[in-house]
Amino acid sequence: TVSDPAASAPGNAEIKSKDEVIYAILASDGGVRAIYAVNHFAIAEAGSIKDYGDYTSVKNLTDTAPMTQNGDAVTMQTNAENFYYQGNMAITELPWIFDISYSLDGVKTASQELAGKSGKLEIHITTKQNATVNSVFYENYVLQISVTLDTEKCSDIKAPGATIASAGKNKVIAYTVMPGKDADISLS
Repeated sequence: TVSDPAASAPGNAEIKSKDEVIYAILASDGGVRAIYAVNHFAIAEAGSIKDYGDYTSVKNLTDTAPMTQNGDAVTMQTNAENFYYQGNMAITELPWIFDISYSLDGVKTASQELAGKSGKLEIHITTKQNATVNSVFYENYVLQISVTLDTEKCSDIKAPGATIASAGKNKVIAYTVMPGKDADISLS
């Protein structure tokens, strides 16, 4: 998305900076379920913000003030020093193709058959470039892959090359894939 160049006009917010992070929710096999952007504006002076994005819907993450969506233009009013909103993206393709597979006690197992089972779980994730999406993203953007595991159901977690953090009763396993590179990740 690109912010409105007329942002310094009277009544418009004075924007110090804008950040945008794209999130993708994947199905258990690596297929895309949803993609959304979280846009953050650092505001120097309160007022109106106009932003652009190909969104099916938008949601104010800062307060309960309404937002207006007209085509690809999103308009909002803010008094906050930091304003966040979510745009649910119309596009459902990523610059990467994901493949996720599972094995339990060394036997390849469908994800839907894992619930209620016990044993040594192994998760294998691979990525490769999606040739149908503009290569500028694959070649220039860092990919972060996060897997969340419930520690009441998972123990003795091994994830070579990952950063592991606690989030309540969960462990969040995060991998960073550099631009232009493919991932081949295994965790157990």
